[in-house]
Parts: sequence; C-alpha cells; structure tokens
Amino acid sequence: MRLPPLAPSSLTPRQRPLYDAMRAGVAARYDLFTTMREDGAMLGPWNAWLHQPEVGTAFRGATQAMTAFRILPDAVRQVAILAVGALRRRLPLQLLFSFQM
Repeated sequence: MRLPPLAPSSLTPRQRPLYDAMRAGVAARYDLFTTMREDGAMLGPWNAWLHQPEVGTAFRGATQAMTAFRILPDAVRQVAILAVGALRRRLPLQLLFSFQM
C-alpha cells in the first residue's frame, strides 16, 4: 500500500519541522531523480517519514549519522549500494558490473 503524498499545506504542526529540515537536504543531494511534486509534497521514503514524524525523525538522524561517519571509501560504498539495489530489484548482476568507476 502506498501512502498518499502530503502537500506542505496539509502538514500538521508535528510534521512541519521534519518537512522543513528534510526539504533542503533532499533537494541538494538527490537532484538526479524526482523527490518532490510541484506542490512540494515529498516522494519516496521522505513521504513515509512524514506520515509518522517521530519515526521519520529517528530515521533521518540515523541516515545523517551513517552519512557523516563513513567507513568505506566512496567508490566501494557506491558498489555496495548498486549491489543491494540489484538484488532488491532482482536485476541481473551483469548490470552492476557494467558500471565504470
């Protein structure tokens, strides 16, 4: 089941601070794909986080911590992301190994 996107005008006082905190970061880091509708409603995991702002705030904090305290070099981290994506989407692993680093 998909959660309906939440337009900024429909956010509750509990949801608004999380939306404001996420909006700039999402726009700056994820500009290669659509993360927001024209009315400002966030898409993807950020929309789900807004539906439960207490959980969303915790996920956002964990995501920020994992991003800030990287153990793997960027190239290795990107390969890991692609490998997980390939497995989750059941894509042929040949696609993964066709990327140039």
